[in-house]
Amino acid sequence: MEILLKNKAHVNAKTKNNETAIYTASEKGHQDSMEILLKNKADVDVKANISSEVLVKNLKAHKKIVKLLNIEEKTKNKKKYNFSALHIASFKGYYRIVELLLKANANVNSKTLRKFTPLHSVSIKGYEDIGELLLKNNANINTKTDINLTALHIACIEGYEKLVKLLLNNNADINIKSIENKTAIDYAKEEGYENIVKLLKEYST
Repeated sequence: MEILLKNKAHVNAKTKNNETAIYTASEKGHQDSMEILLKNKADVDVKANISSEVLVKNLKAHKKIVKLLNIEEKTKNKKKYNFSALHIASFKGYYRIVELLLKANANVNSKTLRKFTPLHSVSIKGYEDIGELLLKNNANINTKTDINLTALHIACIEGYEKLVKLLLNNNADINIKSIENKTAIDYAKEEGYENIVKLLKEYST
């Protein structure tokens, strides 16, 4: 890659889906490539267009989220979802990549078309360490998606007790209701996560 850039390859060249080298490095967890790209001032906030089919594949272990989002995998005209490098690195759990992107001033509150932030991505997968890193870099803890899901809602749906506690310790609002008119505690009860229900009750008093 360094040779290509020295020979004037465009650092922000895009594929037909708007994917750049920095997005690919974030998706694959290639730290060395990321450092070279950042050194050459790659755009950290370009968003790639991901099809609903690819998104469903990545979320196959998270059926409740897929159902809530009403993502259509097999449609004649596949919908596109736009993700930044920080979104995908957060989702994949690449701590060092996330750290590098944040140091390069990537938008910690970048939103997809459906208003998902990197913190929402973390909440789907339960990466407490990356969640803490995002929050230390001023991630908005109560940002809502287009169906009014916060990071706390998602962490409760997925049953990530440690992440729920981290969010609560950073003033996550437990009273926000989703499009289904449900709070975080409603989802925790629905999914049978008794420890999380107890934790939420402690923070509500």
